[in-house]
Amino acid sequence: MKALFSQITVLLMSAICQLSMAVTVDTATEAQISAQLGKLPNTQVLQLQAGEQNFPALFSPAIGAEPRGAVILLHDLGQHMNWPQVIAPLRHSLPDNGWATLSLQMPILPASLDETAYGRTIELAAQRIQAGYDYLQPLNLPAIAIVGHGLGAGTALWYIGQQQETPLLAVVAISMDDGQWLLPPLALNEALSRIRIPLLDLYAGNDRVRVRGALAERRATVLKNPDNQYRVIKVPGAGPDYSGGYEAALVRRIRGWLNAVVNTEASK
Repeated sequence: MKALFSQITVLLMSAICQLSMAVTVDTATEAQISAQLGKLPNTQVLQLQAGEQNFPALFSPAIGAEPRGAVILLHDLGQHMNWPQVIAPLRHSLPDNGWATLSLQMPILPASLDETAYGRTIELAAQRIQAGYDYLQPLNLPAIAIVGHGLGAGTALWYIGQQQETPLLAVVAISMDDGQWLLPPLALNEALSRIRIPLLDLYAGNDRVRVRGALAERRATVLKNPDNQYRVIKVPGAGPDYSGGYEAALVRRIRGWLNAVVNTEASK
């Protein structure tokens, strides 16, 4: 029995080590995506560094005399930094309204790995968010916010939850994936309970079941914090990618909410 227990212990420890091991990012695919995008209007293609790896990002400066700030954009799983749904509409529209955008390429894993393995990329993704913030901070913009879609939203909240204090203005979570299916799971409840900045939880009327199913628990967790600045907005009729004419409604709601947060902060 003792020998069997030892064997089980070894197997469990081996499994834990496998989960915690850093995975190899498919940097070739990331570079290929960057190259295929070509020249984009009002866009600088950047190479930022997170840890020992470079990764691509797209920066679009604000247009107009009165910049409001910058937004770091985080795409969903299986997408890229200029994905035609959600990310590209925000990249194109926000700069026209005083918001610079920095769209980060989130880590891509080799196709041979199961999607649950993306649980082992969260820390690297958080390093990329920090690299994005470090790029924007010297530009002396009035404010910096994060807007994430799907797993990008879950990663943003995890990143903010790891900090004692955050210099970020606000965070927008679009159809947030809480990552409970990842290995290891994305533990968001603790992170949500520590968030002290304004949070917009935006979802589609016809969103994915796991997005709608997690909303009530997420709301209850956030509202336990007496200092919460939490708002939920539903986009009726839209699906998870907000295509089919719902892009404008999505952009309008996010832009309006960010502007209101900026105005509130300015009046304090």
